[in-house]
Amino acid sequence: CSNCAPGQFLDSEGNSDSCVKCPMGQYQPKSGACRCLLCESGQFQNKPGSSSGCVDCFSGQFQTATGESRCVGCAAGQYQPFTGSNSSCILCPTG
Repeated sequence: CSNCAPGQFLDSEGNSDSCVKCPMGQYQPKSGACRCLLCESGQFQNKPGSSSGCVDCFSGQFQTATGESRCVGCAAGQYQPFTGSNSSCILCPTG
């Protein structure tokens, strides 16, 4: 593709052929990339131009979609005990 630095990809749309930072929710650890990689479900990346990968959602949060820039917090009366969760929060037991 090109000699774009890690965290960037070659933007060939509009014939610009220039290096562009990966958008939030994506990353690229290698140089010379044609596209960025999506964060997996259960992860996020909130910094454009990331080369270091994605971050697991913290406990109390989840993310079911890929390529996201944030995780979703549990609603009142719910919890998520695991980091990197790609499933919704769990209802708190009664009492």
